Amino acid sequence: MKRLLLLLLAVLAVPATLLSAQTDADKSRTQSDAEAQDHRGDHNATAGDLAHGVVVEDIKKNSAGEKAGLQEGDVLLHWVRGDAHGDIDSPFDLEQTEVEQEPRGTATLEGLRRKDNEKYSWIMGADSWNISARPQLAGTLLSIYREGRELEKADNATMAAERWRVAASQAHTDNRPWLSSWFLWQAAKLWAAKQQWKEADAAYAEAIQGAAKSGPWIKVQILRAWATIYYQRSDWANTEKCFQQSIIEGNKLGETLIAAASLNGLGTVAYRRGDLAQAEMYYRQQFKQTAGARTLQYFEGKLWPLLCD
Repeated sequence: MKRLLLLLLAVLAVPATLLSAQTDADKSRTQSDAEAQDHRGDHNATAGDLAHGVVVEDIKKNSAGEKAGLQEGDVLLHWVRGDAHGDIDSPFDLEQTEVEQEPRGTATLEGLRRKDNEKYSWIMGADSWNISARPQLAGTLLSIYREGRELEKADNATMAAERWRVAASQAHTDNRPWLSSWFLWQAAKLWAAKQQWKEADAAYAEAIQGAAKSGPWIKVQILRAWATIYYQRSDWANTEKCFQQSIIEGNKLGETLIAAASLNGLGTVAYRRGDLAQAEMYYRQQFKQTAGARTLQYFEGKLWPLLCD
């Protein structure tokens, strides 16, 4: 009975990102739109404006993002949940916002609808947001990024990854220290989608190394993504290593829900290895680290529907 219970825990408790191959390609704009956009940059932004906000590229069907009315090209700048609020200055910030705020209740994203050049807000429900977004870019970096996406669309992973490596190199002069790592992460995800593991691992390692000056949250996200890739290959030792490193980095941020998510991953790895006692320990630690009864209920809600079937 205990083995069955842990099996059900493992299946339902695994985060969606851990089980997905993260292979969905971001949608590309039409060539004419890209040419005009390359010329003026994101929403006619100045160099200072580029440091704020992210551009929505894709919203998965039936997700909270789609239900909220988000569209490709929308610019996300801030989030609000009650008295809590924060800025969205990078795709890493958007991911952090979803991880930390979605389980706590309804949050509102604020920003701009580029085609109308007007302020908009989107109320995000309790479902997964599933928003793919990129940094605000202009000039050469925007052109290179779009070239990479077009090459990806044409199934030329080698050339696409090379373009993003060029962008990563040029991004070292940008005032956003995380930007270079973000470009390398795009290359890593592309190689992983093609199951070119050696190239993917090298790109992930380089992205993490480049994030040394960007703060722990950037490293946490990339480490968790890398753990996902190892998990898909049934490489339990490296999956565990990446999750453990992500917890170490996450602890530098104080009390966050991301640590609970990584503990969930460790529990799943322990279960796959057949260590039921260790799996149970990680799952219990996960629940202890959830902040507040409502959040605990959220995590339990991911488990109990299957347990009650």
